[in-house]
Amino acid sequence: MLSRFRSTAVMDALVPDRRRRWVSILRRPVRSTPAQLSLENFSFIENPVETLQAVKRIIETESVEIDAKLHFKDKYVTDIGPYLVLGEIWPHMAPVYSGGQMAAAIQKVIRAVGLQKSLRMHLGGGADSKDVWAIPMQRRRPARTSASQRQHLEPQKRERVADAVCDAIDGWLGQEEICLKLTKVGKGELSGIIGELLCNAERHSQVDSDDGDWSIAAFMAKREEDGEKIFRCHLAFLSVGASIAESLETAAPDVLDYMSRYTARHRQGPQSEATLRTVFALQDTVTCDPNARQNGRGGTGLQDVLDWVTMLGQTADANFEPRVTIISGSSCIRLRHPYIKGERQKDDRSPRVLWCNAENSPNRPPDPTVAFDLPERFAGTIISVAFTLDADYLNRTINDAGTGNA
Repeated sequence: MLSRFRSTAVMDALVPDRRRRWVSILRRPVRSTPAQLSLENFSFIENPVETLQAVKRIIETESVEIDAKLHFKDKYVTDIGPYLVLGEIWPHMAPVYSGGQMAAAIQKVIRAVGLQKSLRMHLGGGADSKDVWAIPMQRRRPARTSASQRQHLEPQKRERVADAVCDAIDGWLGQEEICLKLTKVGKGELSGIIGELLCNAERHSQVDSDDGDWSIAAFMAKREEDGEKIFRCHLAFLSVGASIAESLETAAPDVLDYMSRYTARHRQGPQSEATLRTVFALQDTVTCDPNARQNGRGGTGLQDVLDWVTMLGQTADANFEPRVTIISGSSCIRLRHPYIKGERQKDDRSPRVLWCNAENSPNRPPDPTVAFDLPERFAGTIISVAFTLDADYLNRTINDAGTGNA
């Protein structure tokens, strides 16, 4: 009853008039039947527009109802990204949600990734952790709260988290059905990729500060599908604040010039300038840090992630191919075959490019089914990743290469 309106970037962006809509708890009507919300195909990977709108409805309902039920209709968690967003907003909402339907398999994942407390859920099913291997949600302290004058020189939580992700994925590969492991070099590369992604969130998610926040969660689930044992892997990264398109405002002059020419070329197409900027940001060497650009470093993080995902997710089955969805501001990029891995168009040292069109050319607009505008605006960036560890295919590939390591 003492709950009060709390402003947060994510909720206020999805519901811009939320403060005006929000009704004091004591003034809300007591209904004979609680409000009912259902979440189905709750996945940025497969259903980005409707999933973001579902999150918006959750926020809208919190503003006016005193009692509501939230039903999770899916059989499994098929994208941990939306749950990471719920974990971001839930502690700031009035506790109006009082239960609902949820499959035991979803409860198991929520418990395994450590979201049960954040979501204030009393879970009765999925108590065992069998067949689920999780990287519990990790979150940096809230943005702009560092009290240290040496915050970028001290040991960073992102480095510890990056190492934990590597150890977890090594454990996933070590399951007896797969029996592989990351090499020392592979672990180092993956740790560096995750660390750079989180570092970028810290340094660039706040327009006027390099003290941003991030959260990350992941899990692997072994499931039986069509009589086969399948290892489904899901990771998600979340940063709150500036979108990718907004963060590029601080890029070096040559990057800004190239980006301006690219967006002007496709201005008459279906994508907004912000979405074109987000596609532009996928390319190697594009960074919003002028110093990194001048010193010939940075701007490879997203392509590195895509390379690793496509390497780990190698499969001959189109149903299991890797998929990545990026939601940033009002833009969505859905990456999957054939637009999921950048190409080096000259030699092995040339930058990787992924322009999301058949010609892989900046002179052609991106495929509108891959890169498109969202009807809602998310205050920050979500990267949702899904791939399958295809044991037979991975072992066959590794054996052909003459090594037992990934």
